[in-house]
Amino acid sequence: MLGIMFFGEYTHTMDAKGRVSLPSKFRGRLTGSTMLVKGPEDCLWLFTPEKFEEFAESLLREEALDPDSRRMRRIFGAGTDEVEIDSAGRIRIPVPLRDHARLSKDLTIIGAIDRIEIWDSSRYADYTAESNIDELTAKLSAEGKL
Repeated sequence: MLGIMFFGEYTHTMDAKGRVSLPSKFRGRLTGSTMLVKGPEDCLWLFTPEKFEEFAESLLREEALDPDSRRMRRIFGAGTDEVEIDSAGRIRIPVPLRDHARLSKDLTIIGAIDRIEIWDSSRYADYTAESNIDELTAKLSAEGKL
């Protein structure tokens, strides 16, 4: 069961203190604290606590003696921070996470179904320009993943 889902693409500005307002459509689905994670492709993932728990459990299902599994646990364990949503609907992005995602002032915040992703707007534009939905759909279909 998916539970809370997030959709859409929004542009927001990060202030000098590293605070960014979450899209109003997302705020109603989030309360209190959230889990902000270093994601692949130089973006950040924002999970509800419940979805983060599912994500963490998926990492724990992997063999603890496997070096790649240990590396993944370390990367995500060290690269996660619990962040509070303030009364204005903002989160503060810690400096190490800002550095990981190479965030500037202009951000793109997207719904990625089970999580929110936070991107530097110019990097997101480059990423989406490189993405071809037809090729990706054909590839995933051929692999039996769609």
